Amino acid sequence: MPYVQINTIKGMLNTEQKQRLLEKIADALVEIEGGGNPEFKKSVWINIQESEAEGWSMSGLRPSSQQIAQFTAARDARQQAKRRRGSMMNYPALSSFVLALLALFLKASLLSGVQVISRIRSRRYLLPEDAGMFGLRSVEAEADLVQRCARVWRNDVENLPLFLALALTYTLLGGPQASASWLFGSYVLIRCLHTIVYLRGLQPWRAMLYLSGMAVCWMIAIGILQQMHL
Repeated sequence: MPYVQINTIKGMLNTEQKQRLLEKIADALVEIEGGGNPEFKKSVWINIQESEAEGWSMSGLRPSSQQIAQFTAARDARQQAKRRRGSMMNYPALSSFVLALLALFLKASLLSGVQVISRIRSRRYLLPEDAGMFGLRSVEAEADLVQRCARVWRNDVENLPLFLALALTYTLLGGPQASASWLFGSYVLIRCLHTIVYLRGLQPWRAMLYLSGMAVCWMIAIGILQQMHL
């Protein structure tokens, strides 16, 4: 039956070297326990003792289950970080897409806040149950700013899905991060400005910003075709 024994490692090891050595030993032991030969598994007994004179002496006893669990967790964390780095390498524009998505979510949240505050301050509610909460009668039309917020919502629902679909496709095709940051960031900025001018009723700025946003979407679409080598 095979037998493994490491008696002495000559010379002192620094903390980092000791850590790497421990991790390699733990990885090997865990791999054996995970599906190796049962007889070989039983033969592996390792004891790790520090010696000030000669480094580390190993023989006799195997590491505790707690040590194995600690090093297994450290190994899994390293592998997970490596997989994340691999994903970013495969999809360099992913971070730009996520930031654009979060920025648009923040814009939507702020718009909701403006709509709610405007409705409360105007004390005008379309639905009887909403008006009844404040002891008021329902009205036929809400305040102008509340109505404009609703129109902005409808405009966003009509336009944002198109951008998100194009941006996600561009990202999954491995589009470059630099151009993605410029395109996605430009679109988010344009939509934020579009919301402001819509709420304030400013023309022709609203139309110009809408056309600018569509131009960015067309640029993303062209980038998708380039990534597909069409």
